Amino acid sequence: MDSICEDYFSSRWFIERYFQLSGRKVPNVKEIVEDISNVHAQNTIFDEFSENLSNFLTGLSNKDDYNAIIFGGNISQAYELFLPRLKKNLEQALLKVDLIVSELGENAALIGAASFVKSFKIH
Repeated sequence: MDSICEDYFSSRWFIERYFQLSGRKVPNVKEIVEDISNVHAQNTIFDEFSENLSNFLTGLSNKDDYNAIIFGGNISQAYELFLPRLKKNLEQALLKVDLIVSELGENAALIGAASFVKSFKIH
């Protein structure tokens, strides 16, 4: 990876890559997931996403020790399109980590932030 991770697996990356492959502009990743008319572009994008994310996580594991990755937010709704490939890539890299899809979806970050703030006393 030659750049920041946002350039390889953010919503912006999905939308730009989808346009490159399909010639179709979409407003969000949800449109890509729901577009059954272009399964080839959809599969290509999620395969590339899995590859990009596994490369990032493998590099990160060399710096930090972790044993689980939790997917929340909107991307967690598309886990069926990337999680099997991601798991395979991480296993090939000998990275043993649990991949967990949050049941909270989009609310995961908000609830996590709220619980973190709740733990502080405000004077």
